[in-house]
Amino acid sequence: SLRDDMFNLAKPNVGVADKLDVLKGLKWNYACLRPSLS
Repeated sequence: SLRDDMFNLAKPNVGVADKLDVLKGLKWNYACLRPSLS
């Protein structure tokens, strides 16, 4: 869920690579929420 993803990003003991994976998932899952720039 979005809430779980945000908590995972805020955890200091989560590595950068894991945070990048979370961000990639957020980008893919929520891309439909942002307006298209083209």
